[in-house]
Amino acid sequence: MHEILIRLQGVEKVFGAGVNTVRAVDHLDLGILRGEFVTLTGPSGSGKSTVLNLLAGLDTPTAGEISIDGQRLSAMSDDDLTIFRRRKLGIIFQFFNLLPTLTAAENVALPLRADRRPRPEIQERVMAALELVGMGHRAPHRPGELSGGEMQRVAIARALVIEPVVLLADEPTGNLDSKMGQDVLELVKSMSERTGVTVVLVTHDLRAAAYGDRMITLRDGRIIDEVTAPNHQVAHQA
Repeated sequence: MHEILIRLQGVEKVFGAGVNTVRAVDHLDLGILRGEFVTLTGPSGSGKSTVLNLLAGLDTPTAGEISIDGQRLSAMSDDDLTIFRRRKLGIIFQFFNLLPTLTAAENVALPLRADRRPRPEIQERVMAALELVGMGHRAPHRPGELSGGEMQRVAIARALVIEPVVLLADEPTGNLDSKMGQDVLELVKSMSERTGVTVVLVTHDLRAAAYGDRMITLRDGRIIDEVTAPNHQVAHQA
């Protein structure tokens, strides 16, 4: 019933060597349930963004093992990881990463085009994703014609269009004012509840972190605190 979708076991990430060694992630054990909304918070340098990069397969751990949806990331080749990201991981960035020369619809279509999906399927899924985030009416508009909050909604639609197993969000409100940021957080929470996608959101903002089912605080690459919403089931390591 409560399946662990993401598992980190003894994960370490070390940068540098000798006196310049930095242990960004320090023997981290963590299980995240399918459908759970987890926020990672902590001060700058706590390791939270490093954890997100490791989950995305954009970086590899120095030690330990990460598995997502039953697949060990360390067992995948670079090509396998690229395909895995393209089909299983939706990623939302702080700075939107939209291409300015493309319309909202064309930006959302990019991961499906990269996966060589049929054109009718792309058109249908793109419009469904834009409608899901309340941006269907802005489909023909380019990023320069959109507000920051609208651009982030388009970025969320692009992450959701692949129907991901996991949604990874890196400071998604960091470039927005407080009202737009709140709207985006409420949207991500709603997407988690409506689609059942598992969300891992990194933020330094405690108000943003409080949107999660479980708020995990990191310091020096270790978990120092964990707060769970009432009546929420927590994953336990086997």
